[in-house]
Amino acid sequence: MQIGNSLFLCEPFQALSAGAQHLYLCMALECGGRRQYTFPAKSMTKYGIPLRSSRRYVDELIENGFISCIESGRNTRTESKYEFRLDWKNQ
Repeated sequence: MQIGNSLFLCEPFQALSAGAQHLYLCMALECGGRRQYTFPAKSMTKYGIPLRSSRRYVDELIENGFISCIESGRNTRTESKYEFRLDWKNQ
């Protein structure tokens, strides 16, 4: 996953809260170039993202089509699996 200036200049990304933008960029750093990835709580802590706010930021990214949750670990107490979506550009 690479981040270009087109992301920062697009209206859907600019409409996100600062926290959701920060989380998206951190996810892009941690994904290791893969489209599907996990972003555990220890990664959120590493980047200074408050765990209490992280759920709201993840939900905001999902609602706006930037990521999707393909495997929730909420009930099993495991890491959730996310996927970058590319169709947000067409919104």
